[in-house]
Amino acid sequence: MHKFWKVVQYTYLKQVKKKSFLLATLGLPIGMVLVMVLAIYIAISSEDTRPIGYIDQSGLLDPALTQELDPDAIEVLAFDSEDAASTSLESGAIQGYFVIPETYPEPPEAELYYWDAEINGSAWGAFYDFLRLNLIGDLPPAMQEVVLDGPDLVVQSNQGQREFRGGVEAINFGVPLFASFFFFMSVMSSGGYLLQAVTDEKENRTIEILTTSLTPEQLIGGKAIGLLGVALTQILLWLVTMIVIILVGRPFLEILEVIKMPPDYFLLVFAFLLPTFVLIAGIMTAIGGMVTELSQGQQISGLINMVFMSPWFLITVIMSNPSSPILTTLSVIPFTSFMAITMRYSFAVIPFGQLALSWGLLTLTAILSVWLSARIFRLGMLRYGQRLGLRDALRGLQASSNGLEIESVSGRKN
Repeated sequence: MHKFWKVVQYTYLKQVKKKSFLLATLGLPIGMVLVMVLAIYIAISSEDTRPIGYIDQSGLLDPALTQELDPDAIEVLAFDSEDAASTSLESGAIQGYFVIPETYPEPPEAELYYWDAEINGSAWGAFYDFLRLNLIGDLPPAMQEVVLDGPDLVVQSNQGQREFRGGVEAINFGVPLFASFFFFMSVMSSGGYLLQAVTDEKENRTIEILTTSLTPEQLIGGKAIGLLGVALTQILLWLVTMIVIILVGRPFLEILEVIKMPPDYFLLVFAFLLPTFVLIAGIMTAIGGMVTELSQGQQISGLINMVFMSPWFLITVIMSNPSSPILTTLSVIPFTSFMAITMRYSFAVIPFGQLALSWGLLTLTAILSVWLSARIFRLGMLRYGQRLGLRDALRGLQASSNGLEIESVSGRKN
């Protein structure tokens, strides 16, 4: 076990000290911070809190009703004449003014005057609320509230699992989709590092020295655990950065105020994330043991990545019919279960039995992949400098299970 943990420590420290890793790990948080700072700056600099004015030629509007508006809303000012309103606009005291014609509300049209830049949405909203207050005075209080606040729209998934209030809160349906892609890319990048580590050590022949004092299980297992620590470090740093950004940016950006991530989603993600990483690690190790150059392994791993990512190509099906037979099937196939389960979470109630079956098959397949990859890796070492074909790998595994000498299968004689 001491040697195993030495491999874990060496792999972790070697990877986190690489410039490429530091750039990828720190680049995203720095980029997110810069984008958030820019968004906050734009939100603050574009906010115009000056009053909005109006001239009422119809005699329908009661200036006293401005007292019933939201205290934090843009102030609405009445002017006796267009000359007075125009003078205030030119001096910068107001950001614009409306002229309500004598025939209002037939037709329901008004003229707007502003200087240089258009008035912001808050000013429009304040004046519209003021108009509504004047036009609904004869309605019962309950009806007035509906007209002013609008309908209480609730957005609900098609199976009732999750719901949000209308408007920007609907963005929460997309949060798990983004998160699943985010977590998966972290795992895939670490799997790519493992492939690179195995092939690099084969190319520079340091692997021969390592195998004299370590078993393939210790070497591959230690590298996999070390890179899992690298992936979790990456994810933790990115999560902390996003949480800090959301907390700091909420007072300035409305969209950040409504973002929610249910705690059970994180439990679901990490329950599937760890065995998925082990599965990918086993596959990448097997590929590294079979090829002689990194470029060859990257070509094969690219095709495998497409298999793991395939549920993303069914995003429209997930949103419209998340419990369809094809998605249910993908949810229990170990190679696609992580993406299928985490993406369906937003739109479907996934039965516990299905989750348990999916997780169980994924875990068993992950363990099997590590066991097979260690043997394929050993077989590849015996054919150093030669690419190990799939047929040779299968023959070698069969011979190993029958207790035969692997060297004889690889074509060498003792």
